[in-house]
Amino acid sequence: MEMADDVARYLNFPAKAELPDYLDKTFAAEQVVKAIDDEQFVAVEQPQPLTDGIWGEAIVGDSLLVHIAHDSHHLGMKECL
Repeated sequence: MEMADDVARYLNFPAKAELPDYLDKTFAAEQVVKAIDDEQFVAVEQPQPLTDGIWGEAIVGDSLLVHIAHDSHHLGMKECL
């Protein structure tokens, strides 16, 4: 994701016991898409301080599609492992 090491170092990850619930929420793309109305879907996404300079400005819908594709990559890697 091209995130600098000094930024990635401070990402907070859940404890092992919380991981199954976290994954259910993280990969619940269908629920997320249903929660976004048409106006929000075409709105410019909010600034994300930890990814400043990585993504640039995008609309919510485009950003969501990129993240869904990226999440699918992670699910594939989990299956491979």
